[in-house]
Amino acid sequence: MSLCIPGHNFKRLTCNFALIAIACSLCADCTSSSPPSQRIIVAIDRSESTDYFRGQQLDAVDYAAASSVLHNSQLDVWCYDTTATEVYTPQVPDRVEVVNVVKREQMIPDPNHQRCRTRPADLLEHLISSLDDPAAPKTVKILLLTDGDNDFFDDPPRIKKDLKAIACQCNAQIAIAGVTPNNVSQWNAWLRPTFGSKYTVTELPQAADSIHRFLK
Repeated sequence: MSLCIPGHNFKRLTCNFALIAIACSLCADCTSSSPPSQRIIVAIDRSESTDYFRGQQLDAVDYAAASSVLHNSQLDVWCYDTTATEVYTPQVPDRVEVVNVVKREQMIPDPNHQRCRTRPADLLEHLISSLDDPAAPKTVKILLLTDGDNDFFDDPPRIKKDLKAIACQCNAQIAIAGVTPNNVSQWNAWLRPTFGSKYTVTELPQAADSIHRFLK
């Protein structure tokens, strides 16, 4: 599977996904009795401005699922536009295919749903609540698949406050992948004071390599 648009593709990511999927299939009958090593949170911005790289977003969800199977990590999947919805609750998946229904039902554009705006602050506040679980892994990787838009111009103080709260709750790393050039500096300004070297912001041409390094 390789979903591409002109000038941007996830061929390397899909190749790595295929290799991980093979490894997962070899371990399909193995179950781990040890606690999850970490939680991987994947959030897809499904607003209309990201329609052009929806295929790459879905490839990244597959890759995160495969990585979770292989490394005994909890997988937690969210979609967001003006509001956030958890579409796969935290658990260690037993196979990569568990995300297929989620992708089909939740991540494909719905013509009856107004998705023209993006509110990352709502997503971050939902993540804060979801991380408030004493039994959850304290090592967390948060992957946002987004063009980086924030369409609520009073929200930046909320976003900065939410990022600080996440950093206080757990040992978190954050990767923002697919960001348009005009949004890179804004996300750097929001993330750098709190996360230092534990974050990345990458544009779409570099997104596949960034996701691979982040989840390996």
